[in-house]
Amino acid sequence: MSLNKRPGVMKDVLPRIVLLAFFLSVACRVTDDVRIESGPHPSDATQTAWSTPASPAGPTREPTDQSPPEDLAGVGKLVLVEGSDLYRIDVYCSPLLVECVGEPMRLTEQPAIYAAPSWSPSGHEIVFASDLDPDVSEVLGVFIVGEWGGEPKPIATTGHDPDWSPNGEKVAYATWEGDGRIMLVTPEGDERAAVGRSLSSYPHWSPDATRIAFLADGVGPDSLYVLYLADQTADLVAPNAIGFMQWSPNGERIAFTAASGDKIDLFISEVGDSPGSIGEAQVVRVDGSVSYPAWSPDGTAIAFVSRDQGNSNILLASLECLNQRTPCVDNIQLITTSPDTETNPIWFPDGDHIVYTAGAGSSWRIELVDLASREAQELVGGLNSPQQLDGYSW
Repeated sequence: MSLNKRPGVMKDVLPRIVLLAFFLSVACRVTDDVRIESGPHPSDATQTAWSTPASPAGPTREPTDQSPPEDLAGVGKLVLVEGSDLYRIDVYCSPLLVECVGEPMRLTEQPAIYAAPSWSPSGHEIVFASDLDPDVSEVLGVFIVGEWGGEPKPIATTGHDPDWSPNGEKVAYATWEGDGRIMLVTPEGDERAAVGRSLSSYPHWSPDATRIAFLADGVGPDSLYVLYLADQTADLVAPNAIGFMQWSPNGERIAFTAASGDKIDLFISEVGDSPGSIGEAQVVRVDGSVSYPAWSPDGTAIAFVSRDQGNSNILLASLECLNQRTPCVDNIQLITTSPDTETNPIWFPDGDHIVYTAGAGSSWRIELVDLASREAQELVGGLNSPQQLDGYSW
C-alpha cells in the first residue's frame, strides 16, 4: 500500500505527494503557542513545477545494482521527480531504523516534465503525468511505467493529477478536454468514462473506491466535492479549497487545506458513504499557512508543513480524543528546526519515523527523522530540485 499521498497538479502542475497516511480524525484545535508565519499560496509553486530544468547530475549513491547494502534490510521504496527525470529510491534499514540508506535508480531515459507520480496498489507500476508524447506539444498526458523503468505506456493523451484506485482497477485523472470532468480509465487505457462536475482537478479515491474527492468551480473558485460513484452525486465539502487532501483509512473523514482569511488552514470533515452525509468542516488552528497534511498509521497524530520565520518546517499535532466530536488536539510539536526548507512528509509504517525532503536553492536531500529523539539521518543527498515524492511499503 502507498506510504503517502499528496496533492498533485491544480490548474498547473502543483507538487503532489501521495501519502501512506492511515488517519482517523476529529474536530481539532491547537493548544500550544506555536508561532508560524504565513507562507505563499500553493499556486505560487506552479511555475517551478511546470518548468523543465536542465537535467542535474542526479542523486548521490546511484547504485550499480539492486543488491541490499550489507546488514540492512529493505523496508520500502520511493518514487521521486528530480529535475527532468523520474527516480526510484529503495530504502534499506538496520533493525529499529538506527541506520538507513536510500539507493536511487533513474527510471526514465528521456528528459521531460514528470508530475504526480504514484505507485500502483501492487507496487509494481507507477502512474504519472508527462509531456512525453511528441504528437501533443506542451500538453501533459498520463503514462504508466514498470517499477524498474522501461518504455512508459500512455493511457491518456491529455491529462494530469492521476490517482490509482485502491483496488487497482481504474486510474482517475483530470483533463482539459471537453468540459474538464474527471476521467476514469483502466490501466490498459480503455473503458474510459467522464464523471463528476466540469472543470475539475485533484481526484483522490476513497479507500473503498466508491467515492472520489476532487476540486471544481462551485461556491468558490476551487470548491472541494465528494463524488458518490454509485449514483453520480457530487456533494460539496468546502469552498476555497487549496488541493491538499487526505482520506482517513476507513473512508469516514477527509482532511484538507482551504483558504481562511489571509492564510491557509487545515480542516477535517466527516464523509458518509451516501449522498447528504457530509459533516461540518472543523479546523486545526495554527498561526500561519498549512500544507501537506499526513496522518500517522495509527491515526493518533498528523504531520504537516507550515512556515516558520520564512522556512517551511514539519510540525506534528498529537490527537487523543479519536471518538469525540469536541476539539481534542493536545499539542503541536516542531519536528524539524534547521534553517533549510523541510517539506513533503511521509510516515514510516512504524509510526515513529517520517521521511521528508530538505534543503535550499539547488542543494536538497531526503532525510529520515526519529520522532522520539528528533535526530535526522540522510537517505539520499545531491538532489537538485526534488518536486514530488511517493512511497510504497514492502
